[in-house]
Amino acid sequence: MAYDPLNSPAYVAGTLTVPAGVPTNLLALIQASLEPNYNGAALGVTIQADAANSDNVYVGAASHSGGALSATNYGYVLSASGSAYRSSAGAGFSAPVGQIQVFAVAQQTIHVECY
Repeated sequence: MAYDPLNSPAYVAGTLTVPAGVPTNLLALIQASLEPNYNGAALGVTIQADAANSDNVYVGAASHSGGALSATNYGYVLSASGSAYRSSAGAGFSAPVGQIQVFAVAQQTIHVECY
């Protein structure tokens, strides 16, 4: 989705629960917990693991070679200590909120900001 400066994306931020053992679309979590009308267009996305988490949260998407997002097939790991993942848009485009998935072995908490 291309960025349109006359129709800039909405700001969404809040705390989300990542379910145990299920690769989950970040956009679906945002729509279910924070803003049901959020369209997934953003100039930037920040995902941070909660400092109280007991385990890691994995960020990525399914791949042809590795299969579903999992604890062994991921793009980035958010450590239990509260590390962050950031994605930003290139010129004329939006950050891919709708393509990002999150996975956790046990239920964990993340903080997300889309702007």
